[in-house]
Amino acid sequence: MYVKKIMKKDVVTVSPEQSVGEAVKLMRKNHLRALPVTDAENRICGIFSTKIVLAHVVPEYIVSGDMTSIPFAPDMGMLQRHYADIMNRPVSEVMECEPVLVHEHESLLSTASTLASHDNC
Repeated sequence: MYVKKIMKKDVVTVSPEQSVGEAVKLMRKNHLRALPVTDAENRICGIFSTKIVLAHVVPEYIVSGDMTSIPFAPDMGMLQRHYADIMNRPVSEVMECEPVLVHEHESLLSTASTLASHDNC
């Protein structure tokens, strides 16, 4: 079976100029974890995801799993400040600029293998 058989044609996208807050609202509204970022010519130029937002909100030592050497976790106030800060930034500042792309004529097995070996969503 090929990607073309299961891929969606009506994809929700976000532009690099939109705010992170707008992108997060789009993801919530459409029950998505990631959005392709498209330029003015509708070409994919990146990917935006909840994982990317979390990486900017949560301190690096938590994201990296290095909590064993840290005797405390961040307070909610710090997380809220980081979240508020990122919401007004443009998507272009936080998006993954080299997303994994697959062609519609690739096999699902090949695509699954490609996606499993990358970690941007």
